Amino acid sequence: MSGTVLLVHGANHRGSSWRALQGALAGRGIHSVAVDLPSASPALADLHADAQVIREAVARHSATVVVCHSYGGMPTTEALVGNTSVERIVYLTAWMPRPGMSLLDLSGNGGDDPEGEDLWQVSADGATIGATDPTTLFYNRCTPDVAEAAMRDLTPQSFASFTQAVTGAAWHTIPATYIVCDYDNAIAPDLQRAMAAQADEVFVLDSDHSPFLSYPERTAALVATLVDH
Repeated sequence: MSGTVLLVHGANHRGSSWRALQGALAGRGIHSVAVDLPSASPALADLHADAQVIREAVARHSATVVVCHSYGGMPTTEALVGNTSVERIVYLTAWMPRPGMSLLDLSGNGGDDPEGEDLWQVSADGATIGATDPTTLFYNRCTPDVAEAAMRDLTPQSFASFTQAVTGAAWHTIPATYIVCDYDNAIAPDLQRAMAAQADEVFVLDSDHSPFLSYPERTAALVATLVDH
């Protein structure tokens, strides 16, 4: 397998969150490109706008592998329906929906607070959502300096993107790998494993929700094996 690896970030993050992983991939001779999703920007766009950005990036960069993290699994699953050029989707502790499901459906409560009370906060106007304690939720295995830098890069996330359902599921036709992160506080490992049952293969990292920050070299080594499938 050859070509570019496209990296799709999760909620409240930016493409810059992948920087350490991109350096580790480059050290292994793997070219990668990170997108910026418009749902995590002042535009507060929706899931469908995110999916369009991913489609355009895949075409522009001739991406053959797409690695999606957390919320990024939602628009990636939608964006690649019908795609014939991508050879593998890698769900890195990511939401892996079936057609007709939203992130809130997958989180199991259908309400405003995915994955439990007090972990997420919806703004008073209902426009945005964010973690109440990002260090605990996202970066519990990162060093303090890495976590602090990551915190500074966070941005509001469109709440609409959490409520919208995908219309199809690209993993029905494109081989999918799921990477479970065993110390993730944002998506419970048991829930990850339930979604991973839909994938063609499953790997496990003893990582928090952000292995691209806590263990970039280890994560890059695993992604490299998938690129070489």
